[in-house]
Amino acid sequence: MPVPNASRRGFSAPRLPPRSADFLPDFGAGFTRAAEAPPRVPNRIGLASYSLWQFQHDDLRDLEKNIDLAAEWGFAGVEILHHQLQREDNGYFQKLKQRAALHGLDLYGMASHQTFLTPDENKRRQQIELTMLYLEQCYQLGIPTMRCRPAPGAPAKTSTT
Repeated sequence: MPVPNASRRGFSAPRLPPRSADFLPDFGAGFTRAAEAPPRVPNRIGLASYSLWQFQHDDLRDLEKNIDLAAEWGFAGVEILHHQLQREDNGYFQKLKQRAALHGLDLYGMASHQTFLTPDENKRRQQIELTMLYLEQCYQLGIPTMRCRPAPGAPAKTSTT
């Protein structure tokens, strides 16, 4: 007797045995499966204010201008070089935070140029105290990270003679 709606190809196709997972409870209920995972956020790239100023471009020393340029160029945030701060009072810090927020930028880091590499215990102590002050300023600015420069002093000027 012929099988209704059967074809030779369908009839001869291999039949797979049932998977054991078909009979087990779903222990992963509530977890997001890879196919349902939200899209990944692209890597957010920030701009270090030092990259603009570099101790030589006086027209780019102003941090507010650096924040504006970072936003204009599509960066996600700004790392502030402590040496570029014009003042160290709460009003100025709030002004910088507001400017970054209005542009949708993070103030993600502060760079400092102190060093701990000295045999002089008093100089090391001074640098540690500076670091503590800078960390407090990071807190006031809402900055989560601070980068210390381990080598002594500001970048050395190269001689062309």
